[in-house]
Amino acid sequence: MDMNARAAEARTAAGPIAGLGAVAAPAEQDLLALVAHELRGPLEAISMAAGVAARSPLADVQRRAVQRIERQAEQMAWLVKDLLDIGRANTGRLALRLQPLEFREVLDAAFEIARPLMEARQHRLTVAPAARVLSLVADRVRLTQVIGNLLLSLAQCTEPRGQLRLTSERSERLLLITLSDTGHRVRPQRAQRLRGAEARSELPRDDDRSAGVGMALTRRLVSLHGGRLETSHAMVGRGTRYCVTLPQ
Repeated sequence: MDMNARAAEARTAAGPIAGLGAVAAPAEQDLLALVAHELRGPLEAISMAAGVAARSPLADVQRRAVQRIERQAEQMAWLVKDLLDIGRANTGRLALRLQPLEFREVLDAAFEIARPLMEARQHRLTVAPAARVLSLVADRVRLTQVIGNLLLSLAQCTEPRGQLRLTSERSERLLLITLSDTGHRVRPQRAQRLRGAEARSELPRDDDRSAGVGMALTRRLVSLHGGRLETSHAMVGRGTRYCVTLPQ
């Protein structure tokens, strides 16, 4: 099967994104896209104003406030972009451009997405040597979104100065990419309920870090590649693992 046929088959199998327009009427999907589009203008204005303020003489407390505005505006811009992509995916207008590529290019670009947050939280990312020399067939831009969103998810929930790790391996005609962390914060009221869970058991849905717009789109993008994304949560304080399996 050639790359175009494989992409078409994957789009059919993936279906709409569960919980985000999966059963929405076309008018509701149009409204979602319209809202996302209309938010882009105000966000660009906020970002530009914050950038001008950041280059001006400011007291420390003011500079920290401006930096927070910049970070939140950037995060909102990513959410708006994800909403637009979800709308395209649910209406069949999100197409993949599959091509042979080197995974190190994807990894470098994904790290640029997550680097501000990782540096702010003083995380360290370890990449297994095999991942950097890996060749695969995928959409460069969309796979970058996948890896970038997973790194962001881990960085958001891993304690400061935590360790993140990325590994990869081939098994027959499958490629397995694994991202994991060394531990995460668990709310006190959840600790007792989770303490007796088996390793790798799934957390309750409201604790699941796969929730949210960015992660919903990530799952969709993996499905469009004909693959799957699995999330496993270890026991309290022992971290989370994301496994991306792609056909090759």
